[in-house]
Amino acid sequence: MCIIMTMQATIAVFADEYISMDVDKSAVRSLLGTNVLDSDLDKAVNDISKIQFYSIPSELLVSVSTDDTGEATYVYQYEDGLVAEIQLKESDDGNVKLKIVEGNKTDELEYCKNGELIYNGDNVMISNDDSGEYTNLLVTANDKVQLRAGREEYITTTCPYGRASEYNVYAGVKKSANVQLCTTFSDATRSGLAAVLAAAIASPLGLPAALLFAFTTGFASSLLDIGVTNDPRSSAVSYTLNQYYHKSSGEFRINTYLSAKKMDAIFYTQVNYRGSMSTGKFYECIDHS
Repeated sequence: MCIIMTMQATIAVFADEYISMDVDKSAVRSLLGTNVLDSDLDKAVNDISKIQFYSIPSELLVSVSTDDTGEATYVYQYEDGLVAEIQLKESDDGNVKLKIVEGNKTDELEYCKNGELIYNGDNVMISNDDSGEYTNLLVTANDKVQLRAGREEYITTTCPYGRASEYNVYAGVKKSANVQLCTTFSDATRSGLAAVLAAAIASPLGLPAALLFAFTTGFASSLLDIGVTNDPRSSAVSYTLNQYYHKSSGEFRINTYLSAKKMDAIFYTQVNYRGSMSTGKFYECIDHS
């Protein structure tokens, strides 16, 4: 059974009004049992909402278990059968910690209130250009993200208008020559890698990482397979995001109802755009209707 996610609006950014990603309480109750205490139900809903904001979509949740100490483990299953077990803890200082177990692999992610992302004890570092200068990768550390007034923004892997080949007006590139993973491909979990990739892509685009999980959860699978095979000891990646507008308008705004641009992504299993490549595409869209 999967959790059904309801949203007050499509996740979006940069405005005055806040929205949140809501989880269907009745679906969570069915996983926990009808006799669950309201306090335990509320905690589970809060945990699942935060997990889907930081790491993995709630529609992949299949079960919840609780140990003798009351600590909950949330079990997610990908379409190919891979199971991820996730525990969430919140510290008094507002940091959110995720422990992810996939088979014999374990990752720990800590989302700090100041926006820093700590992966297995180390700050994730990123170079947002080719200068060789590195900064801490920052992630929106609040489980609420801002709504761009009057507009609903979303990411999709399905072409939202026309054909993919018609997005041929070049709109620039976003790239990073070095994203430090703080683990190797041979040791990384898919869920942990997807979370870092989402944050790395979202950072230069000015988007919350939660928008990118629909893309990176699938993308991380192929990148991890390639990395384990060809660069198992590599602990960093690089990427390029080439952006294209639709030919009908030549700009982000296509028509009265839709803005969209295509992102052609290439991730490399080594720094400086070297190693093996994994490619994919997604579309950044705004619904104006």
